[in-house]
Amino acid sequence: MAIIEEEIDNADFNVDQLATRMGIARTKLFTKLKAVTGQTPNDLIITIRLKRAAYMLKNNPELNISEIADRTGFNIPKYFSKCFKEKYHINPTAYRKGADASSPEDTKEDEENDEE
Repeated sequence: MAIIEEEIDNADFNVDQLATRMGIARTKLFTKLKAVTGQTPNDLIITIRLKRAAYMLKNNPELNISEIADRTGFNIPKYFSKCFKEKYHINPTAYRKGADASSPEDTKEDEENDEE
């Protein structure tokens, strides 16, 4: 997780780089992360980026959506909005305004409950 956090603003950071930095083969990384988190490595990277973005939307009102997308590794704001809406069932602007939506913490709990 720390490696992903370090590279959160790097849009080019991918599963191959994560495996290299961790010193394990990509297939081994996939197997281990899937077993521990229930997510593929790519999905985990996106989830961590989106959680950071959700935090920034609530706590950094001076940043616009495009800046938050860029700072969380999404080059294309439209793609960021699509991923955010898929994850939290609300668009980033509505989330920022406080519309009813799952918080990143609620989503994490839901994922953990799904695994049981």
